[in-house]
Amino acid sequence: MTADGLMTAIRRILQSITGRYQELYPKLEAILQQPILVALNDPRGTSVEEAISCLSEILYNQSTVSQCMWGFFSLLSQSLLQDEG
Repeated sequence: MTADGLMTAIRRILQSITGRYQELYPKLEAILQQPILVALNDPRGTSVEEAISCLSEILYNQSTVSQCMWGFFSLLSQSLLQDEG
């Protein structure tokens, strides 16, 4: 429940600043990398959807895709290919 609530709060904050403060997104990406990774690796999967929404917000509001974000793509692809997602 705590991880889900945390990811929901992060998603709401990201959505509230969407399209503004473009210079913050690389910094937010670095800060949010670990919580998103934890949520995506949650075996119960209660916060996975929120984590994916956060990733979408971060990606949508940047002009480039960082190596960190490509790492999440790899993680999600592997999860789908192994029928874990």
